[in-house]
Amino acid sequence: MQLIGRFFGFIARFLGLVLLLAALAVLTMDMLASMHQGALRLASAGEVWAAIHRDSLLLAEPAIDRHVWPGLWQSAVLPVLLWPAIAVLGVPAILLLTLASRRRRRRGGISR
Repeated sequence: MQLIGRFFGFIARFLGLVLLLAALAVLTMDMLASMHQGALRLASAGEVWAAIHRDSLLLAEPAIDRHVWPGLWQSAVLPVLLWPAIAVLGVPAILLLTLASRRRRRRGGISR
């Protein structure tokens, strides 16, 4: 059982760090765009996804509507894609890293 807890803690820390690095990359992109335009500019999650791989974004809507739940795209996914990407990536990163840290402290730290 302890091995499973360590595994999930590792996965939470790993995913948290990956999301945090992605959030920092988006923050850098937003800062550069803001400096270039002379005004604050925050890219939406949909803009960032489209910049990375537009085809998968275009395929996601019909796939979710057909195979997951009709209406999920309009009611849940689309609003999230309109949020600032820094929030979409940063908030889950902080939550995962915080949860992994609390699990680690509750176990009594790292044994070496």
